[in-house]
Amino acid sequence: MKSKRRYLLFTLVLFVAVILSGCDPGSLPYLVVNRVVIMNNTPYLLVLERCSWGIACPSSQQNRYFTSSNEGKTWQELSSPPLEMEPAKETHGKDQAITCVAQDSSICYRVTGGEQVDFSNDGGQTWQVDWHQPMGRKIYMERDKLYTMLLHVVPDTAPYSIGIIQNKDKYVVIAALGNQGVLVKSENGSWDRYAVSPSIPSSVPDYAMPSNTSRVIPASAAPIAYAATSISEIKQSLNLEILRILLTVVIFFMTLSIFRLRRIRSDIVKNNNIDGSKLKHLTTFIGGAFLICLLQFIVIFIYPKLPLSYFGNINIVFFVLINFPFFSICLITLLGLLVSWILIANIPKKQAIEEHELRTDIFYCLLLLLGALLPLVLWSIGIIPIFEISIIFSLILGSLVIFFGFRNKWLIAESATQQSNNLLL
Repeated sequence: MKSKRRYLLFTLVLFVAVILSGCDPGSLPYLVVNRVVIMNNTPYLLVLERCSWGIACPSSQQNRYFTSSNEGKTWQELSSPPLEMEPAKETHGKDQAITCVAQDSSICYRVTGGEQVDFSNDGGQTWQVDWHQPMGRKIYMERDKLYTMLLHVVPDTAPYSIGIIQNKDKYVVIAALGNQGVLVKSENGSWDRYAVSPSIPSSVPDYAMPSNTSRVIPASAAPIAYAATSISEIKQSLNLEILRILLTVVIFFMTLSIFRLRRIRSDIVKNNNIDGSKLKHLTTFIGGAFLICLLQFIVIFIYPKLPLSYFGNINIVFFVLINFPFFSICLITLLGLLVSWILIANIPKKQAIEEHELRTDIFYCLLLLLGALLPLVLWSIGIIPIFEISIIFSLILGSLVIFFGFRNKWLIAESATQQSNNLLL
């Protein structure tokens, strides 16, 4: 007996060890544009190669250098720059980086560590915002599929440094935007973001090609769109919210069905003089299964998708599993729903009454799906800028639909009670 217990304990420890080792994510390399330097009216970039949190990060990380021949729209990698660059900035910081137009020192630009670029036309005496990160869009950017793989990495929204290219009587402003590439103000005055890619085009001469082209090429420092433009992008940005709303709709439909079938059961018992103990037993189990599903939903709804850094970078299997949408939202809940519907199927039904009320229940559930999801979709496509506002609208509309759905059930129950009383009189 003791031998069997030891074998079982050894098997359990081995199983847990395999899970722990399998849950450790692999790190992924990516690029961060850190500095812009202008020399002989040619821009040069200092680009850092970094790795996301995880294991098996390439050991040969180093700085990369890029230049552009078309005013920052495309970039080519160099083995080394023709000038000495200052060390990279560790963070955006609060240090100001100011640069002025060579032929007109009254026109200046600066970055101060915030999500904006300031402009001055009086030599830096007064400043006004010339570019700023769109309000509330960082949350959408963080949900890009690239940054869901780059653990503990968020999209950069504040410029690191800035430089100006003088082109006769016009100029081009270039700002280093971290892992979002570069931010360029063209001669016509518009601000655009451009990618800095490690690929080497054929036009670059052999002497300028970096010596490390055989290494693993990291992800480009490429800008992420501020809003969704397709159904797949909407789904990507609202993946977890869609699952939660669908779960809410299913539980709402179950609740309406329990009210509906409970009233039908009561009518059958009264009108046919049959033993209601079995039906009462079934509805008790239905209520229990429903409460299990409701508890599961509450846990999922209030439990945020916390990064592992919240737990001090300790890989805990439970938190890894509960963050996995199929396990935490689909599998356990669907099992509970399956048990509930098997029990509901055993309750006698009045077909005429049920069909009418079933259509009403489906209508309210579809209305709940639309009301709760629409504000989030409007946020995803950029009409509602701030995510928290869309959540508030979603909760308000969803709560109103749920209220009127239950009110409809209450009115039906009141009407049935009044009809029963009139028959008795």
